[in-house]
Amino acid sequence: MRSVWVPLCLLVGCLHPAPAVVTERAGEITILHTNDLHSHYEPSEAKWLQGASIGGFAAIDAHVRAVRARDGKDHVVVVDAGDLLTGTPLTTLRVDGAFGGAMTEMLGLVGYDAWTLGNHEFDRGLDNVLSLVRSSPVPVVETTLAGPDDPSTVKGAVPELILERAGLRVGILGAVTDDLPRLTPVGTMDRVHLLPTEETLVRRIRDLDPKTDVILLLSHMGVDADRALASHVQGIDLIVGGHSHTRMTRPEQVKGTWIVQAGSNGRTMGEVHITVRDDAIARLEDQVVDLVPGLDPGGPSSKVTALLADWKKTIDAEFGQPVGSVVVALEPAGSRECTFGQWVTDVLRKTTGADVAAYNAGGMRAPLPAGTVTRAQVFQAFPFGNAVVSFDVKGADLVSLALSNAKVLASGDGDYHPLSGLTFTWRMGAGGVELVETRVGGAVLLPDRDYRMGTTSYLADQWSSWLPNAPRNAQVLPLTDYDMALDAILRGQGIEPPLERAVRAE
Repeated sequence: MRSVWVPLCLLVGCLHPAPAVVTERAGEITILHTNDLHSHYEPSEAKWLQGASIGGFAAIDAHVRAVRARDGKDHVVVVDAGDLLTGTPLTTLRVDGAFGGAMTEMLGLVGYDAWTLGNHEFDRGLDNVLSLVRSSPVPVVETTLAGPDDPSTVKGAVPELILERAGLRVGILGAVTDDLPRLTPVGTMDRVHLLPTEETLVRRIRDLDPKTDVILLLSHMGVDADRALASHVQGIDLIVGGHSHTRMTRPEQVKGTWIVQAGSNGRTMGEVHITVRDDAIARLEDQVVDLVPGLDPGGPSSKVTALLADWKKTIDAEFGQPVGSVVVALEPAGSRECTFGQWVTDVLRKTTGADVAAYNAGGMRAPLPAGTVTRAQVFQAFPFGNAVVSFDVKGADLVSLALSNAKVLASGDGDYHPLSGLTFTWRMGAGGVELVETRVGGAVLLPDRDYRMGTTSYLADQWSSWLPNAPRNAQVLPLTDYDMALDAILRGQGIEPPLERAVRAE
């Protein structure tokens, strides 16, 4: 059953575009939306459905076809809110000159009308983004990011788009997270820059509103940022969100703006039915559709089926073969010690010849089960392909890192950095968390001494978020964390002692 929601009568905000030109246009349209697909072209696990495998592009295409048959093609808009890339080996396929081009090729076959850039589109650098945008058969709408080649948007994208559906004019804008500089490789933002989100959208809405009947924002900012934006900027009728992977089973309305988001990994599709009257949404019905097998008996098109078969054949040939075995199951854990973190930091420390190694909890994307593993499983665990890096830090910097980890262990919340070579004992003191002892390689840490640290380019680039001082004498090795992990599995490297690297003292 769909939930029915009636919007507020007044739009209130801190930033005010010019008053809209009221028209007599009225009509109904359906907006189908996805976000954070992360190259998941096949079904994947849905924990909320007892681990059932759902979704994938065959299911997406089948559902789009079914809704168009039901509502009429002229009444349907299909959009995506970013992060097509990074998550499965599909990202490694270069199509039309771009890594990730397989994803835009599929969006074109399904018949998407627009998509916007997410931060993971930048994982392989700006040149690949430009190739991806240039080759995309579906318009890329990007309103808040611009470059020297085009002061209004990324080269090849458009800052706004107007579609005609069922006699209505649908305006589409796109916004990327303000955290983009922190989430992209060093140098990526040298040739592009973020425009002020709220001010830029206000200007665009002021221009777009008289020419449209409803305005959609494809937002890759996360649901909290969407709520804040809706509270400050008038004139956005509907925010189709992404970035936070939020499966919003109920839409939200903030000061006249509706907010929806449809989870992640292509397992679900948002379906929003709106009635537009006098330049506003008069009625909205929304549901998040779990793309379970058999949901749409009509199935996907033959072209989609053939392309999926080609992808599977190519990827299975390269990634389906066993590459080695893992002795102990490697399980990620975000805010505590875990076998995955212990293993990968041991491998980093040995690979770089460093005294200490650190990794980011968010980089551990999938577990590696005990026993034989395939190249595909290793890729799913290390999908970002960050370079292996080493650099010098002072012992005092390592003390700060150990204390930060201890605070995460005490609270159960925050960014925990798995470590190798660095051990510490901590306790709760009168003033809060305190360190009892910190050691490197079994010896007492010396605050003024230089220590060599092994890590990845991601953490090296974002050093200010976890180290008090900038790294020195950095060296980038000619391999990625994925390459490094493959080699370690082939060699049968296990977890090195000590297994307990952070000990709480009574």
